[in-house]
Amino acid sequence: RLGYDSTVEVTMEEMLMVTRGVRRGLDAYCGTGSVPLLVGDMPFGAYMTVKDALHNATRLLKDGKADVVKLEGGNKKAVETARALVEAGIGVMGHVGLTPQTHVSLGGYRQQGVRAESALQLLREAQALQEAGCFAIVFECVPAEVAAFVT
Repeated sequence: RLGYDSTVEVTMEEMLMVTRGVRRGLDAYCGTGSVPLLVGDMPFGAYMTVKDALHNATRLLKDGKADVVKLEGGNKKAVETARALVEAGIGVMGHVGLTPQTHVSLGGYRQQGVRAESALQLLREAQALQEAGCFAIVFECVPAEVAAFVT
């Protein structure tokens, strides 16, 4: 969170700086060996529209030296955005469950998918993100049984 009260405050410029720093560290540490996948996290506000998402994801790859990007949410808009990025040739990691950028609308930092209906919603969101082309999906703060069932 870079010392902020919430991840919502993190800017695109800060994410670029942090991602570039991680890339330099990976390159220095790993040398010419196998370098881990670097996922650039799209900050809040960076993908409100598909146009914004394409612009900012491209910046994370080109300027931040990320390999792929991650965006939060599994609603219709997030799925549409993920699909557009994938179609543009950008690898996308999805993120469902507790999504820190929208934690207030989720009732705070609390476990998601506890009740049957919310667990089924997580399943639907994950399936939609998979169908949109996400290569991986983060399941944050969900019961282990729900994560095991969904995956």
